Amino acid sequence: MKIKGILIAMSLCLLFGGCVPDDGGGAGQDTTGGSGNQSTPTEAYEALIAQLQQELLALQEEHLQESEEYQARIDELEALLAGQTGGSEEPEQPSQPDPSVFSYIEVDGGIEITSYLGHDTQVTVPAQIDGKPVLSIGEYAFRNSPAEQVIVSDGVQSIGWFAFYGSYKLSSAILPASVTQIGYGAFDLCSSKLRITCPPSSYAAQYAVSYGIEVIPTA
Repeated sequence: MKIKGILIAMSLCLLFGGCVPDDGGGAGQDTTGGSGNQSTPTEAYEALIAQLQQELLALQEEHLQESEEYQARIDELEALLAGQTGGSEEPEQPSQPDPSVFSYIEVDGGIEITSYLGHDTQVTVPAQIDGKPVLSIGEYAFRNSPAEQVIVSDGVQSIGWFAFYGSYKLSSAILPASVTQIGYGAFDLCSSKLRITCPPSSYAAQYAVSYGIEVIPTA
C-alpha cells in the first residue's frame, strides 16, 4: 500500500538522519567548498520528511474518501434490495384454511374434524367446511401431527380427548372463547414450551392453568 511505503520511507529517513557521521570539519565549516548556501544533511532530511508527511496526509484523505464512497454504495445496494424484496409489494396475506387436509363427519348442527391429514407446521382449523360450521375437534384428531402452531377458528366449541396427543413440536395453540370443553389429555406429550393463547377469562385459560400450561392472554 502507498501509505505503508511512505511510513517505511519516513522511518528510514529518521534512522539514517540520526546517524550522519561528523567529519571533523568543525561547527560551521563548509565542507563543500562553496559559498555556504548548500543545505546541510539535517535540513535535507527534514525537508524530505516534511514532503513525505504531506504525501501521507494526502493519501489518508484519499483513503477516507474512498471508504465513504464505498459505504455509500453499500447503503445504496441494500436499499435497492430492500425495495425489490418487499418495499413496495403488498404484504403477504395469511393462507386460508384448506379443508382438504382434514377428514370429518357431520354431527348435529355442523362438522366434527376426525383427523388432520396434512404436513404443515402451522395449521388453522377452519370455521366452516362445506358451508357448515365446524363445531368440534375429535379424539386423537391431531395425534402425532407435525404441527408447531394450531389456530382454532371462532365457533369451534369442543376439543376431544387426546386431540393433540404426541404432537411433540406443538408449542402454540390459539383457542377462541367459543371453546367450552377440552377433553382429558388433549395436549399430552406436546412441546414443553407449549403456550395457549386465549381470552383470559375463557374456559381455555382455566384449562391451561389447571394443567400448568402458560397462558398468553388476548383481548
